[in-house]
Amino acid sequence: KIFVLQVRKLVIKRKNNNIDPKILFPKLEKKINKLKQKHYSLFGDTTFFGVMPDWNPAEIIGIKPRPLALSLYQELITNHIWAQHRKIYGYKDLSQFHLMTTFYGTPFVDVRIDFNSWLPNNIPNILSNKLINFYLKNFKQKKYFHDKVEFEILFTCFALNTEKKINDKFKNILTKNEKKIFIQSLKEINLKAKRQMSNDLLLVSNLIKNQNNIQNSSLYYIDKIYWLIEDCKKLGTLPFAGLARCAFIATEILNSFVDEKIISNNEKLEFLASIKTITTEMNEDLNLNKIEFTKKYGHLRPGTYEITSPNYKQNYNQYFGNSKNKVKSNKRFTFNKKQKEKINKFIKKTKIYDNFDELINFIKKSIKYREYSKFIFTKSIDLVFENIEKFGKKFNISKEEMSFVNLNSIMELYFNYSNFKPIEKIKKEISLNKKEYLANKNINLPDVITHGKDLFIQIVNDPKINFISNKNISSKILDYKKINLNSNINGIVCIENADPGYDFLFSKNIKGLITKYGGQNSHMAIRCAELNLPALIGVGEKVYNKIIEKKFIKIDCSLKKIDFIS
Repeated sequence: KIFVLQVRKLVIKRKNNNIDPKILFPKLEKKINKLKQKHYSLFGDTTFFGVMPDWNPAEIIGIKPRPLALSLYQELITNHIWAQHRKIYGYKDLSQFHLMTTFYGTPFVDVRIDFNSWLPNNIPNILSNKLINFYLKNFKQKKYFHDKVEFEILFTCFALNTEKKINDKFKNILTKNEKKIFIQSLKEINLKAKRQMSNDLLLVSNLIKNQNNIQNSSLYYIDKIYWLIEDCKKLGTLPFAGLARCAFIATEILNSFVDEKIISNNEKLEFLASIKTITTEMNEDLNLNKIEFTKKYGHLRPGTYEITSPNYKQNYNQYFGNSKNKVKSNKRFTFNKKQKEKINKFIKKTKIYDNFDELINFIKKSIKYREYSKFIFTKSIDLVFENIEKFGKKFNISKEEMSFVNLNSIMELYFNYSNFKPIEKIKKEISLNKKEYLANKNINLPDVITHGKDLFIQIVNDPKINFISNKNISSKILDYKKINLNSNINGIVCIENADPGYDFLFSKNIKGLITKYGGQNSHMAIRCAELNLPALIGVGEKVYNKIIEKKFIKIDCSLKKIDFIS
């Protein structure tokens, strides 16, 4: 029952007459209801939308990204690259679809398209339709899993407990033969991933060469931007997507080791902490001088896709200051004889991996090289920004203004020539995009949309929090927006979303990390697991807002418990 205590008109000055929910939301509702209809080339009766189900746009580019950041993310990943990689790895070919759409400036993943892209390519249509409708029903019932669908809803690879889970979840949904086909197809995905990893690594090594060749060439700014983007797609984000897939399979297998009681959760964390990635390397390199350090890491920036965010080279003193905190070297982890025997049983049964050493090396390498490939392709983004900035400077357009240009408008200058003044056109676009961006910033949408009516009654469905490490800690709460980056940060940092460019935080003696957006396999979850740093990743809007209002917090990661200290 709804009890209306008092209703009163509020007389306020409207900043923007175009922002009227009574007009905007019904229009968007119609659009959403059209998209939800059955599609002739997709399995599943309907669709939903979320800001985190795949490629985590809310975490990587934010809820209201500027036009350049949004269009760059689309071009490098969510337009076509995301689907190309899945086809290579044995999933359905969805290269004609874009993964991401935007509603009033907020990026949303189309859940039906996402779920279809995880179907193994060789399974029958009837089975495919059953799976997608089951996944969609599950997603609608458990919207709080929107940032961890691959772990909690989908089956995308094979692990020790996959057969058991499929038999349990699809007990009265799939036939015995359908289950058998599905399980075998997932094994083939693992096999493809094992074979493809070395090919992806080779592509990344070619990208390093091309980055240097393009930047050191006499090409004009626009030409450099065009080829940096094209090479980044082919040799950067495409192989990164593949290596990230390998790392997900590795994580699923590790988690199944825990579920099957082969190793404990603490041992899993110790194993992850034993893998040396680029983050450990960067923290060890803090003893280098500024020139040496920035030569290697200078291209990183908080907000990888945001041109207005200074990179490490431009803002070294503020990001690192005098802090030279060396992270402890990675401890070695060794499986005991009994654990090896149990893992070898899995290897013999599945016939995916040749032996114990091959499987463990696959797990270690995939996790390490996922982070390495990300580190390499983000240099292409930094070089793109460098050339965009030079181009803008030539025509008296500031970096701030260039952040409101759509990347396609810049790319078109490379392969199109017109008698219309292109710079005037770009300046006009900046003005229009800026107005639209500022208007969109005032339009709040839910993180998950299952129906058009969700726009009008926005219920906050906070996700299940990802507790990282096995530690418990009590400390003061620090809002990233208000802290002084020039000094060590003695507390738990709260930040809405964080990508690789925020890794400098780990050199600041932070006690822990809390993020509003982020999944179990997101960048900061991986970083904190590697460093065994207590963290709450992806707490959601309601919990996050409650936390930043407090002064002290107690986190027990092993018990998955939060307490506020008065």
